[in-house]
Amino acid sequence: MKNLPLSVQIWLVFGGLMLFVFGLLAVFLPWTLKGFFTSQIYDLLNDSQSRVKIVRFAELPPLTAGGAVTKSMEAKPVTAPGESIAMVKSQKLSFKGEAPGEDFLLGISAVPAGGDMPVVSHMVLTGEFPGPETGLLPRGFMQAVEKDATAQKGDIARYSMEIGDRSLFYVIRKEDIQGQPGYLVSYTWGNYRNDMVLTMFWRLLLLMVILFLFSWLPSLWLSRYLSRPLEQMERQVSLIAERQWHQPFLLDRRDEIGRLAGAFENMRRRLVRQDKARQSNLQNISHELKTPVMVIRSYAQSILDGIYPRGTLDSSVSVINSEAERLEKRIQDLLYLNKLNYLKSRDTRDEAGLQHDIFDLAEMVGEGVERFRWQKPELQWLTDLTPALITGNREQWGVVVENLLDNQLRYARQVLKISLETRKKEQRSVLLKVWNDGPPIDPALSATLFQQYKTGEDGKFGLGLAIIKEIAELHGAKVWVENEERGVAFYIEIPVS
Repeated sequence: MKNLPLSVQIWLVFGGLMLFVFGLLAVFLPWTLKGFFTSQIYDLLNDSQSRVKIVRFAELPPLTAGGAVTKSMEAKPVTAPGESIAMVKSQKLSFKGEAPGEDFLLGISAVPAGGDMPVVSHMVLTGEFPGPETGLLPRGFMQAVEKDATAQKGDIARYSMEIGDRSLFYVIRKEDIQGQPGYLVSYTWGNYRNDMVLTMFWRLLLLMVILFLFSWLPSLWLSRYLSRPLEQMERQVSLIAERQWHQPFLLDRRDEIGRLAGAFENMRRRLVRQDKARQSNLQNISHELKTPVMVIRSYAQSILDGIYPRGTLDSSVSVINSEAERLEKRIQDLLYLNKLNYLKSRDTRDEAGLQHDIFDLAEMVGEGVERFRWQKPELQWLTDLTPALITGNREQWGVVVENLLDNQLRYARQVLKISLETRKKEQRSVLLKVWNDGPPIDPALSATLFQQYKTGEDGKFGLGLAIIKEIAELHGAKVWVENEERGVAFYIEIPVS
């Protein structure tokens, strides 16, 4: 499905959901409708029953020669004002053998107002229940009525029974007929309910088919509404892949797609900045590496020509050796910085190659001071190092100390102060401070001093401070610089777990 167009996927999802919903309706709706219409039928029986008037017949005609009497009788109830008139059919009663007693079965058929409603029939039971079948109703029904009426406790009750594949609903109400107990039975067949349920089910099925067929219209609109910005982002990303990232990508939306477009725009801007920085860095690196190479080539060529630029062969070769060392240092810094950038892109400290060494930073700084002290013996070195155990990569922190002292040694005039202390605030940390009495740093340069390949005031770029910052960030430490009274101070704050 994921390989289909978005409009087809949305249409299939819409169609599947509708089929699922309509399937649930097809299962539960008939059952619900049957319950509803059954309740309506019982309400109709109760209402019709309340409108029926029972009329007694005073006498019967004489018996015929065969011992039977046949008489057509018609009962016309008297209706109160405001009541609807029940249409009562004539009922033909046959008796054989002897005349009936005073009590007998009276059949009444009534049709309520409204031609769409089911036909409701009534009968009155008094005295003995009729045993033989009248021919109008099944014998099973009469037996059920006899049983239910005898067992009925309340004044009115509802009943139903299944006769073949049809349902018969009836209500039995106790009546007082001329001082004797009797029952008024109102009944109707369930054809009305079944017809209504079947009709509504087929209409629902037709509606389902129509909605399913026409659901592709909103699906197409929704897919176009969703896919249009995605297609725009696809074209934009294709341009970015071809390094054509100078065209801004703006999408006036506030939903998830709008936020995704905003993330693409931020990515584009960052790529533009990185591209500019990369070009600038390549120029700076090329210039910085080109200078010692040109010096080495010019001095070597001069020596081959028998000319010694520094007067003697040893002095000229010393310059070549010095420039070679400078070139080697730059190459090593570039390789190490590239390694740090790779490690910084990893997710965890373990994956970043950070060994969990526990060592004394004060001891490491003291060893670094002893190595650099003899490079500039005229400097006054002032140290205040409190023992401080930290956890991290010992080799990387050695690079930090070496690059920091090398930078301070280059700018210090007479005094170099180094202090190390443990601070107890919300989180315990170790603070390393290196102060020199050199010239202050331009505030405009202090914010970019630790950036990679940043050119300093002397026109040269350095990687030492950038390496310090990268290692510090790998260990969760902070590094910054401040101009203080008669000098400049570099700070490194290292969290201690």
